[in-house]
Amino acid sequence: MSSRGVFNPKIAKRFNVDPAKAIVMSYACQLVANGCAEWVLLENGDIQLSFNTGETFLLAQRVIIRLA
Repeated sequence: MSSRGVFNPKIAKRFNVDPAKAIVMSYACQLVANGCAEWVLLENGDIQLSFNTGETFLLAQRVIIRLA
């Protein structure tokens, strides 16, 4: 199951528990809302955040990994 878009309740719910993660995700949400990036909720619950400039990050439970 993948889900694309500006606001996704499953993505928001995952990060509301930890204040630091909530701040990071609010910035990511702003980038997506402004059309600078797109995110996809992956089957395993991780989030793939892709920027229009070509960078792609995997937002996992405890780490952020740059994929490209």
